[in-house]
Amino acid sequence: MNVTITGDSFTVISNLDVEQIKKVEKYQPSALVLRDKDNNDLFALDYNNKSAGCIGTYGVIYSTCVGKKAAFTNLLPSELSDTEKKERVTNLIASALQNLDLVEKQIAVACGAVDKLIAEIATKITVTAV
Repeated sequence: MNVTITGDSFTVISNLDVEQIKKVEKYQPSALVLRDKDNNDLFALDYNNKSAGCIGTYGVIYSTCVGKKAAFTNLLPSELSDTEKKERVTNLIASALQNLDLVEKQIAVACGAVDKLIAEIATKITVTAV
Protein backbone atom coordinates (compact mmCIF):
# COMPACT_ATOMS: atom_id res chain seq x y z
CA MET A 1 0.00 0.00 0.00
CA ASN A 2 1.19 3.46 -0.87
CA VAL A 3 -0.23 6.87 0.05
CA THR A 4 0.33 10.12 -1.81
CA ILE A 5 -0.86 13.59 -0.90
CA THR A 6 -1.36 15.96 -3.81
CA GLY A 7 -2.76 19.39 -3.13
CA ASP A 8 -5.93 19.00 -1.10
CA SER A 9 -6.40 15.25 -1.59
CA PHE A 10 -4.78 11.99 -0.67
CA THR A 11 -4.74 8.75 -2.61
CA VAL A 12 -4.32 5.28 -1.14
CA ILE A 13 -2.93 2.82 -3.70
CA SER A 14 -3.18 -0.91 -3.09
CA ASN A 15 -0.47 -3.47 -3.70
CA LEU A 16 -3.15 -5.42 -5.59
CA ASP A 17 -4.39 -5.04 -9.14
CA VAL A 18 -8.12 -4.47 -9.54
CA GLU A 19 -8.31 -7.71 -11.53
CA GLN A 20 -6.80 -9.68 -8.63
CA ILE A 21 -9.46 -8.34 -6.28
CA LYS A 22 -12.25 -9.09 -8.76
CA LYS A 23 -10.95 -12.63 -9.36
CA VAL A 24 -10.81 -13.42 -5.66
CA GLU A 25 -14.23 -11.83 -5.15
CA LYS A 26 -15.64 -14.18 -7.80
CA TYR A 27 -13.90 -17.44 -6.88
CA GLN A 28 -12.86 -17.16 -3.23
CA PRO A 29 -14.72 -14.20 -1.64
CA SER A 30 -13.97 -15.28 1.92
CA ALA A 31 -10.34 -14.24 1.29
CA LEU A 32 -11.48 -10.60 1.16
CA VAL A 33 -12.14 -10.73 4.91
CA LEU A 34 -9.45 -11.01 7.58
CA ARG A 35 -10.66 -13.06 10.55
CA ASP A 36 -9.28 -13.74 14.01
CA LYS A 37 -8.68 -17.20 15.49
CA ASP A 38 -12.34 -17.35 16.61
CA ASN A 39 -13.50 -16.60 13.04
CA ASN A 40 -14.68 -13.07 13.91
CA ASP A 41 -14.38 -10.55 11.08
CA LEU A 42 -11.55 -8.07 11.71
CA PHE A 43 -11.10 -6.25 8.42
CA ALA A 44 -12.56 -6.42 4.92
CA LEU A 45 -11.46 -5.20 1.51
CA ASP A 46 -13.73 -4.33 -1.39
CA TYR A 47 -13.51 -2.75 -4.82
CA ASN A 48 -16.55 -0.75 -5.93
CA ASN A 49 -16.17 1.79 -8.72
CA LYS A 50 -19.58 3.26 -7.85
CA SER A 51 -18.31 4.27 -4.40
CA ALA A 52 -16.26 7.21 -3.19
CA GLY A 53 -13.78 4.85 -1.56
CA CYS A 54 -12.74 4.99 2.08
CA ILE A 55 -10.60 3.43 4.76
CA GLY A 56 -11.31 2.85 8.43
CA THR A 57 -10.63 0.60 11.36
CA TYR A 58 -12.66 -2.28 9.91
CA GLY A 59 -12.05 -2.08 6.19
CA VAL A 60 -11.19 -0.36 2.96
CA ILE A 61 -13.18 0.25 -0.21
CA TYR A 62 -11.13 0.95 -3.29
CA SER A 63 -13.07 2.82 -5.95
CA THR A 64 -10.69 3.56 -8.80
CA CYS A 65 -7.29 2.52 -10.05
CA VAL A 66 -3.86 4.01 -10.59
CA GLY A 67 -2.41 2.08 -13.48
CA LYS A 68 -3.75 -1.39 -12.72
CA LYS A 69 -3.61 -0.99 -8.93
CA ALA A 70 -6.78 -0.49 -6.89
CA ALA A 71 -6.97 2.95 -5.27
CA PHE A 72 -9.21 5.62 -3.80
CA THR A 73 -8.87 9.36 -3.33
CA ASN A 74 -10.34 11.50 -0.56
CA LEU A 75 -10.25 15.25 0.00
CA LEU A 76 -8.45 17.12 2.76
CA PRO A 77 -9.32 20.54 4.18
CA SER A 78 -7.60 23.16 2.04
CA GLU A 79 -6.54 25.28 5.01
CA LEU A 80 -4.15 22.60 6.33
CA SER A 81 -0.39 22.97 5.96
CA ASP A 82 1.54 20.13 4.34
CA THR A 83 2.62 18.91 7.79
CA GLU A 84 -0.97 19.00 9.04
CA LYS A 85 -2.15 17.12 5.92
CA LYS A 86 0.39 14.38 6.57
CA GLU A 87 -0.66 14.16 10.23
CA ARG A 88 -4.36 14.03 9.25
CA VAL A 89 -3.80 11.22 6.74
CA THR A 90 -1.62 9.31 9.22
CA ASN A 91 -4.37 9.52 11.83
CA LEU A 92 -7.04 8.47 9.32
CA ILE A 93 -5.27 5.34 8.13
CA ALA A 94 -3.11 4.30 11.11
CA SER A 95 -5.68 1.97 12.67
CA ALA A 96 -6.17 0.14 9.37
CA LEU A 97 -2.60 -0.28 8.14
CA GLN A 98 -1.61 -3.54 9.83
CA ASN A 99 -4.86 -5.31 8.92
CA LEU A 100 -4.82 -3.87 5.40
CA ASP A 101 -1.37 -5.32 4.83
CA LEU A 102 -2.48 -8.71 6.17
CA VAL A 103 -5.67 -8.90 4.09
CA GLU A 104 -3.83 -7.81 0.91
CA LYS A 105 -1.28 -10.61 1.44
CA GLN A 106 -4.15 -13.06 2.05
CA ILE A 107 -5.82 -11.94 -1.20
CA ALA A 108 -2.58 -12.29 -3.18
CA VAL A 109 -2.20 -15.89 -1.92
CA ALA A 110 -5.86 -16.64 -2.75
CA CYS A 111 -5.39 -15.17 -6.24
CA GLY A 112 -2.45 -17.50 -6.84
CA ALA A 113 -4.53 -20.46 -5.68
CA VAL A 114 -7.38 -19.45 -8.00
CA ASP A 115 -4.98 -19.12 -10.95
CA LYS A 116 -3.61 -22.60 -10.20
CA LEU A 117 -7.12 -24.06 -9.95
CA ILE A 118 -8.22 -22.46 -13.22
CA ALA A 119 -5.12 -23.77 -15.00
CA GLU A 120 -5.74 -27.25 -13.58
CA ILE A 121 -9.37 -27.22 -14.72
CA ALA A 122 -8.35 -26.02 -18.19
CA THR A 123 -6.18 -29.13 -18.64
CA LYS A 124 -9.26 -31.31 -18.07
CA ILE A 125 -11.36 -29.65 -20.75
CA THR A 126 -11.30 -31.05 -24.25
CA VAL A 127 -12.88 -29.33 -27.23
CA THR A 128 -13.88 -31.58 -30.10
CA ALA A 129 -15.30 -30.76 -33.49
CA VAL A 130 -18.92 -31.66 -34.16
